[in-house]
Amino acid sequence: MRQFLGFICFAIALSANTRTPLSLPYDGRPCYEPANTPSAELLGLCRPSFLIIGAGKSGTSSLYSYLQRHPMVLPARSKQTHFWRYDYSGPGSVPGYYGNFPNATQLGSGGRVTGEASPGYLPSSESASRTGEHLKGVRIIVLVRDPVERAYSSYKYNYVNAILGDVRARGVRSRRRRREREAKVGIDGHMEAINAELEEVDKRRLVTFEEFVDAEMDYIRKCMQGRGGEREGVMERCFEGRDGEDPSEQWKSIPKTLVDERGVRIDRIFDTNGNHLVRSMLARGMYSSQVDVWRRHHREENVHVMCTSDLDVREMGADIVGEKIDEVAAFIGLEKFDFEPAVGAIGVLNHGSKPGYERATAWDEYWKDDVDPNLRAKIVSFFKELEVWTGWNEYSALCGWSAA
Repeated sequence: MRQFLGFICFAIALSANTRTPLSLPYDGRPCYEPANTPSAELLGLCRPSFLIIGAGKSGTSSLYSYLQRHPMVLPARSKQTHFWRYDYSGPGSVPGYYGNFPNATQLGSGGRVTGEASPGYLPSSESASRTGEHLKGVRIIVLVRDPVERAYSSYKYNYVNAILGDVRARGVRSRRRRREREAKVGIDGHMEAINAELEEVDKRRLVTFEEFVDAEMDYIRKCMQGRGGEREGVMERCFEGRDGEDPSEQWKSIPKTLVDERGVRIDRIFDTNGNHLVRSMLARGMYSSQVDVWRRHHREENVHVMCTSDLDVREMGADIVGEKIDEVAAFIGLEKFDFEPAVGAIGVLNHGSKPGYERATAWDEYWKDDVDPNLRAKIVSFFKELEVWTGWNEYSALCGWSAA
């Protein structure tokens, strides 16, 4: 059943021995030529043929890297632009965006394509409408991950690792200071630098995953109360705009300070540069309320949903994962390609903007933390309660997520 549903989502005719790619976007002419250029400043520029729009922490970097191994895929200068969400300022800003991609000379006329992967697009209805207007026919790829795993990964990446990254940065600076001070003041400067280098965060200062989860569930319930008939808009209604950008109301139930057994006050850490991601860890896994927006602005056959678990070599095997990626290539309109060697060689990738995530992780080194079973059951119950927005039943059936 899951395989059958997956084939429907790809909207391609597949059987045991055939693979039929869709036609290429823009009739195979992604670049603006004199015959199809609406304005002179677009001449020679090329549009992306595919957008991997999310979800964040669901494998977008890995999938984008795998697709680049196809001989007909040329990478963008920047994999993750988020242009349509943050930088679009009208039609006049679009040529600058196209400058992020290979030009007509580089792509040529032989069916080559390019694309980008910006996970911030998925929860943004503005991104959906803008791309629907300017990129008619572009292929939209959505990766959906078990929302409990996705939320916990976001907690570690955008909260815990962001805090520890500050410590690592201080350690780098302290090693530089150590060398400088050793030359000037000898052993005293050396020891001072080492002490700074060994500085660690008091783990009691960290807010736990469960504390953030409980606060977000309460906040979403209150925000969406009385809106049972509206399937769309959780992210924008609850987490964006004037009222949604300030997390203080959402986190007011979480203790700001603790007192240890000696009576010492411990101030807890809330602020990181990823606060907007930390406070919406669950909301970003409420897929129905986001995917439906993209299906409304793009033809449904141009929106493909893929399960993150289909990229897991340990569970599926490199040969099956390679076939799944080739099905995505067929959805884009590309000819058959053997992705199996690339899957085994590359491993798991993360966008390298956070300390500790600058390299690929080999599959035999990759590991996942398990969420406490009781906490997982509580989160799954929440997703079932808000099924109209989460789509838990639909996506868990497609991807095989467990409720336990």
